[in-house]
Amino acid sequence: MRVQIRNDAVVIDGYVNVVERDSKTLMSPIGRFVEKIKQGAFAKSLKRRSVVDVLLNHEASRKLASTADGTAELREDAVGLFCRATITEPEVIQKARDGKLSGWSFGFV
Repeated sequence: MRVQIRNDAVVIDGYVNVVERDSKTLMSPIGRFVEKIKQGAFAKSLKRRSVVDVLLNHEASRKLASTADGTAELREDAVGLFCRATITEPEVIQKARDGKLSGWSFGFV
Protein backbone atom coordinates (compact mmCIF):
# COMPACT_ATOMS: atom_id res chain seq x y z
CA MET A 1 0.00 0.00 0.00
CA ARG A 2 1.38 3.37 -1.05
CA VAL A 3 0.23 6.53 0.74
CA GLN A 4 0.70 9.95 -0.84
CA ILE A 5 -0.10 12.90 1.41
CA ARG A 6 -1.33 16.01 -0.33
CA ASN A 7 -2.43 19.34 1.15
CA ASP A 8 -6.11 18.43 1.43
CA ALA A 9 -6.21 14.72 0.64
CA VAL A 10 -4.50 11.37 0.88
CA VAL A 11 -4.14 9.16 -2.18
CA ILE A 12 -3.80 5.50 -1.28
CA ASP A 13 -3.17 2.79 -3.80
CA GLY A 14 -2.14 -0.81 -3.79
CA TYR A 15 -3.43 -4.34 -3.60
CA VAL A 16 -6.29 -4.97 -1.22
CA ASN A 17 -5.83 -8.72 -1.59
CA VAL A 18 -4.01 -11.11 -3.89
CA VAL A 19 -5.59 -14.06 -5.66
CA GLU A 20 -4.64 -17.74 -5.62
CA ARG A 21 -2.65 -17.47 -2.38
CA ASP A 22 -3.50 -18.96 1.00
CA SER A 23 -4.15 -16.43 3.75
CA LYS A 24 -2.60 -16.83 7.15
CA THR A 25 -4.67 -19.05 9.44
CA LEU A 26 -7.75 -17.20 10.68
CA MET A 27 -10.06 -17.88 13.60
CA SER A 28 -13.85 -17.86 13.67
CA PRO A 29 -16.48 -19.00 16.16
CA ILE A 30 -16.53 -22.38 14.37
CA GLY A 31 -12.77 -22.88 14.26
CA ARG A 32 -9.61 -22.17 12.29
CA PHE A 33 -9.61 -21.69 8.52
CA VAL A 34 -7.56 -20.44 5.59
CA GLU A 35 -8.96 -18.24 2.80
CA LYS A 36 -7.95 -18.38 -0.84
CA ILE A 37 -9.56 -16.01 -3.34
CA LYS A 38 -9.86 -17.52 -6.81
CA GLN A 39 -8.65 -15.49 -9.76
CA GLY A 40 -11.63 -13.75 -11.35
CA ALA A 41 -13.67 -13.55 -8.13
CA PHE A 42 -13.05 -9.82 -7.67
CA ALA A 43 -13.65 -9.05 -11.35
CA LYS A 44 -16.92 -10.97 -11.23
CA SER A 45 -18.04 -9.10 -8.13
CA LEU A 46 -17.05 -5.71 -9.56
CA LYS A 47 -19.02 -6.46 -12.71
CA ARG A 48 -22.16 -7.20 -10.67
CA ARG A 49 -21.81 -4.24 -8.34
CA SER A 50 -22.08 -0.77 -9.86
CA VAL A 51 -20.94 1.07 -6.71
CA VAL A 52 -18.18 0.09 -4.29
CA ASP A 53 -17.42 2.22 -1.25
CA VAL A 54 -14.14 2.45 0.64
CA LEU A 55 -14.95 2.41 4.35
CA LEU A 56 -12.96 3.11 7.49
CA ASN A 57 -12.80 -0.09 9.55
CA HIS A 58 -15.70 -1.67 7.58
CA GLU A 59 -18.15 0.85 9.07
CA ALA A 60 -20.88 1.80 6.56
CA SER A 61 -21.26 5.17 8.26
CA ARG A 62 -17.56 5.97 7.62
CA LYS A 63 -17.45 6.16 3.81
CA LEU A 64 -14.09 7.54 2.67
CA ALA A 65 -14.30 7.14 -1.11
CA SER A 66 -16.56 5.57 -3.72
CA THR A 67 -16.58 4.39 -7.29
CA ALA A 68 -19.87 6.33 -7.61
CA ASP A 69 -18.14 9.71 -7.47
CA GLY A 70 -14.78 8.67 -8.93
CA THR A 71 -12.83 8.95 -5.68
CA ALA A 72 -12.16 5.19 -5.79
CA GLU A 73 -11.07 2.96 -8.66
CA LEU A 74 -10.94 -0.81 -8.35
CA ARG A 75 -9.85 -3.54 -10.73
CA GLU A 76 -8.66 -7.11 -10.64
CA ASP A 77 -5.51 -8.03 -12.51
CA ALA A 78 -3.24 -11.08 -12.46
CA VAL A 79 -2.02 -10.19 -8.95
CA GLY A 80 -5.32 -9.42 -7.25
CA LEU A 81 -7.69 -6.60 -6.33
CA PHE A 82 -6.07 -3.20 -6.87
CA CYS A 83 -7.56 -0.01 -5.46
CA ARG A 84 -6.71 3.66 -5.79
CA ALA A 85 -8.64 6.00 -3.48
CA THR A 86 -8.50 9.74 -2.92
CA ILE A 87 -9.59 10.49 0.62
CA THR A 88 -10.34 13.92 2.08
CA GLU A 89 -11.48 12.80 5.55
CA PRO A 90 -9.43 14.80 8.11
CA GLU A 91 -8.99 11.82 10.48
CA VAL A 92 -7.50 9.68 7.71
CA ILE A 93 -5.23 12.50 6.54
CA GLN A 94 -3.91 12.83 10.10
CA LYS A 95 -3.43 9.06 10.39
CA ALA A 96 -1.43 9.19 7.14
CA ARG A 97 0.73 12.03 8.48
CA ASP A 98 1.31 10.04 11.69
CA GLY A 99 2.24 6.89 9.73
CA LYS A 100 -0.73 4.98 11.16
CA LEU A 101 -2.30 3.64 7.96
CA SER A 102 -1.25 0.03 7.76
CA GLY A 103 -3.34 -1.84 5.24
CA TRP A 104 -6.55 -2.67 3.44
CA SER A 105 -9.11 -5.37 3.84
CA PHE A 106 -12.26 -6.21 1.91
CA GLY A 107 -15.71 -7.12 3.05
CA PHE A 108 -17.85 -9.85 1.54
CA VAL A 109 -21.00 -11.84 2.16
